[in-house]
Amino acid sequence: MSGLNRWVALVNVGAETELRYTTSGQAVLNMRLAANEKYKTKEGETKEIVTWINGVVWGSRAEALSKMIAKGDRLYVEGALRVSTYDDKEGVKRTKVEVELREIEFVGGKRDAS
Repeated sequence: MSGLNRWVALVNVGAETELRYTTSGQAVLNMRLAANEKYKTKEGETKEIVTWINGVVWGSRAEALSKMIAKGDRLYVEGALRVSTYDDKEGVKRTKVEVELREIEFVGGKRDAS
């Protein structure tokens, strides 16, 4: 068996998407996603954990989705986790985790109200 790198979640888009282009001209769409989990404590109190993650889509799909996805949308997403390191403006080494999105479906949210 080769490897498996799959991240699946129902998410809310937490900010407006950002479409930009690489120096080679390839489109890349960045979006801020929130995955919420609810659970009950031993005492019966409901708690919620919100996990924020950056999602990225490449190419012509990125350009098309930039016109469709907006803050507040609820999405079903599937993708692969990507981890990279870089040096920030001050020269400090940083680690970035994002999901390279392969499947995106609208499942509710802001668009349902209209």
